[in-house]
Amino acid sequence: AWTAQLQGQVNELRQEAAAMRRRADGLLLFAVPSSIRADFHPVTGQVGAGAVTWNPDRGVCYVVFERLPRPEPGTAYRLWYIADGVRRVDAGEVAPDETGRAALVIDASRWRGQSYELVLRLERTPHDPEAPAVLSASMQRSQPR
Repeated sequence: AWTAQLQGQVNELRQEAAAMRRRADGLLLFAVPSSIRADFHPVTGQVGAGAVTWNPDRGVCYVVFERLPRPEPGTAYRLWYIADGVRRVDAGEVAPDETGRAALVIDASRWRGQSYELVLRLERTPHDPEAPAVLSASMQRSQPR
């Protein structure tokens, strides 16, 4: 029993360390001159806030949210991005912690488009790109930092 409890604590610490590394990587992107940054804006009401940093040179996109209310049972936040106004891609579920914060790292190594719209949706049905939008942000490859 003691060994299982200790192993559980070790696993928790590993998860926390991995989350801290992801946050540090995201913060580093904010400082890199070639990064493109945009703020999320509310689509309906005043639910939460967020920012996105995309570094085309490194092929990484880092998204952070704050003040997101906990989703009701049976619903979940999911981030979608639309490349050049055409191609919709499911970037993954966004699960806010108890303070309403969440972060997501997107592999952008294959992003070849010029513009990207990121949309956070509150979904009742998983993977529903038509679910109500909560926050959105837009980025252009050529825009300065």
